[in-house]
Amino acid sequence: MTEKDTQLEGIDVKQRVVSEVRTLQHWYSAEFERRLSELTQVLNAQLEVRVEEIRAHYAAQVKAPKQVENGSAQHVEPSGAILDEIARSEASAQKFTAELERMVSDDNVALGKLLQMRSQEMEIRAYIRGLKYRAEAGIPAAQPVETTK
Repeated sequence: MTEKDTQLEGIDVKQRVVSEVRTLQHWYSAEFERRLSELTQVLNAQLEVRVEEIRAHYAAQVKAPKQVENGSAQHVEPSGAILDEIARSEASAQKFTAELERMVSDDNVALGKLLQMRSQEMEIRAYIRGLKYRAEAGIPAAQPVETTK
């Protein structure tokens, strides 16, 4: 090979290396943007749940004085079964939250699994809000349905 040929091959090799580096940069940039948008969606969902919890708490605080003014407030102690269910459900929700936080930091976890866990966590939180509402409002626990044979 002549000196001119090696120079041309050297320039060609440099251009190919630069091209490959640019390709990798674009891929990493796209991957980063994708993961960032997934994380943004998860965080927005968490924020929405917290906002809803605060709204429900505020609505309950506003509702309580109105009931006292109307004379319709009745303080009924919640049953032990409801309190036990609330405690059990809150423990379960804490486990979901801890697991979800672990999964968010792990890049190997599939987005579908992450969203499924988030959905389950939101579902249990909604269930807890319902139990707390039942306990605060003094609504008796639902009676089990008897089946006939």
